Amino acid sequence: MEIDILSLFPDYFSGPFDESILKRAQAKGILKIHHVNIRDFAEDKHQRVDDRPYGGGPGMVLMAPPVSRAIRSVRRPQSRVVYLSPQGNLLTAETCQRLATYEHLILLCGHYEGVDERVLKREVDEEISIGDYVLTNGALPAIVLVDAVARFIPGVLGHALAATEDSFQAGLFDCPHYTKPEEFEGMQVPAVLLEGNHKEIDRFRKEESLKKTAEVRPDLYYAYLAKDLSSELLEQSAVVDPIDRCEIILAVDEMKKAASFYRKVLGLVPVLIEEEKTVFQAGSSKITLRKGIPYRGMGIKLVVKSEEAFKRTAVRLMHVKEQVEKLQTKSGEITFVDDNGYCWVLLLKGE
Repeated sequence: MEIDILSLFPDYFSGPFDESILKRAQAKGILKIHHVNIRDFAEDKHQRVDDRPYGGGPGMVLMAPPVSRAIRSVRRPQSRVVYLSPQGNLLTAETCQRLATYEHLILLCGHYEGVDERVLKREVDEEISIGDYVLTNGALPAIVLVDAVARFIPGVLGHALAATEDSFQAGLFDCPHYTKPEEFEGMQVPAVLLEGNHKEIDRFRKEESLKKTAEVRPDLYYAYLAKDLSSELLEQSAVVDPIDRCEIILAVDEMKKAASFYRKVLGLVPVLIEEEKTVFQAGSSKITLRKGIPYRGMGIKLVVKSEEAFKRTAVRLMHVKEQVEKLQTKSGEITFVDDNGYCWVLLLKGE
């Protein structure tokens, strides 16, 4: 892959790309990184590339002519032009994996108050943000993007599976890792990792991954469980008692802010926007944001077609078959709390 980074400060990148994994990738010829100074495309002897915004306001805006010329100087038919901006779609592992498939990336770094909108409409293929905050320029986000994307380029990492088994690849955080010594300041390596039972090790790592994700990012936890359960159960019971849909219900205290956040996280457009409720549709699943104080009592709703489906679903969720026998249906509904404290509701829809 080749990457051209367009900025006002090419020297900003000295260091991050000259160390460790990225340095080795360039030495092998797997990755080529070039720097383009937008000032080289200015029209006057002072190399001026910015001016005051029309309509007034603070700061300066990068002008369209020099930025457009800079992009066109390196653009090819197969190029993908990315503008690093806090107004872009959130950078995710999935996005990085997709960008790694391109032969040539052009990264445009914003500066000051941004870039003339006409450049974005004519020259830029997509805008990407590394988070809901503003930096002094787009150079640091460009470094983050290059590092994250490079991990998915074949041959960059030492182990072929290293990138695919890391955090976010399956929609969850990575599991905790341990190495020598077995005991450190009174803390022991979990016994299951020392016993050589790979099936139990896999189970332990999956449970720890779920636990950490639920604690830190319940939005990812909800989405993973709904997706995992709906696909698995639909495959196993396509003829009898299929799950009709999954509904994730999240309580939020600031609807507008939360809807904007989940729109970026999920990459979905709301199908319903109300003062008290915002709904996203993802295939047969529905994600609903409701006005209220966030708490774990609101969780995931699964709609099934028979009482037997209740039991099968609950067994998978709770992993304790004996408890399922104690569940009582009331008006076609079963409610229980899983090991992570999240509330599940199973609804009997019937034929």
